Amino acid sequence: MPGAWLRRSARVALSICFLISGVAHFLATAAFASIVPDYLVAPDLLVYVSGAAELVFALLLFVPRTRRLAAFGLVLLIVAVWPANWNMALHAERYANIGATWLWLRVALQLPLVLWAAYAGPIWPFANRARAQSEIR
Repeated sequence: MPGAWLRRSARVALSICFLISGVAHFLATAAFASIVPDYLVAPDLLVYVSGAAELVFALLLFVPRTRRLAAFGLVLLIVAVWPANWNMALHAERYANIGATWLWLRVALQLPLVLWAAYAGPIWPFANRARAQSEIR
């Protein structure tokens, strides 16, 4: 079915993105720690925890029994790190090499990223449709 192929492709692409990002958290910890809002403590620890969570949830997306849990975890993680994206956009002068337009685009892309994770899961609002499609097969 075309819908199943699309969902599978979305899931694999999302997993790859989060695997790359998760590894990057460990390879470029200082860069990620620099975007943690000042009101949060232990930025390095937060970077390691979020990087590990990205890796775990990305891998769990490949396992049918844990797919929905992984998608839910990714949605929560995306929401949890959203303040870092806002922090970057609000303090664009600290990230002059990136540019304010890209920083605000990064903030705006969080909602589509949440929807992508929800679709890949599938979790609400996509779960009922995915269940109906699987029953048709």
